[in-house]
Amino acid sequence: SPVLDVARDYRWGRVEETMGEDPYLVGTLGSAYVRGLEGAGIVATLKHFAGYSASRGARNHAPVPMGPREFADVILPPFEMAVRLGGARSVMNSYSDVDGVPAGADRELLTGLLREQWGFTGTVVSDYWAVAFLDIMHRVSPDRATSGAIALEAGIDVRVVPGPSAV
Repeated sequence: SPVLDVARDYRWGRVEETMGEDPYLVGTLGSAYVRGLEGAGIVATLKHFAGYSASRGARNHAPVPMGPREFADVILPPFEMAVRLGGARSVMNSYSDVDGVPAGADRELLTGLLREQWGFTGTVVSDYWAVAFLDIMHRVSPDRATSGAIALEAGIDVRVVPGPSAV
């Protein structure tokens, strides 16, 4: 926690986890949430970086058909606020792809923007299936080992592994 996805389409199956449709409101609430957790010694993990809630047709895991300006104006502000104002120490990447680039393979997003521009020094963790989805769903990799290498190169520090019932 917290989920900083900005609600874009109320058909999206995870909209009940969001804090709303206004980026400033989500950023303000999210930053306060992070300060509360971090102040209590709990590491806050910002989710889902970034674009997950803006998927085509509000389908879970669908591509995000959004240009860079809207992405920067609507999707990114809550995350930037929670990093800069809230002091978040962990970020979880999104499953989605924006303009054909999966978040788990996006060095510009995870390293260039998050670390170099915003000054984030914490840990980037994968969502459960994010690394596997690079070869299974996004098809940017021929196999799991290559997916892992791509994710590491992009800026993911820790792979969260699904439970024992997952293949």
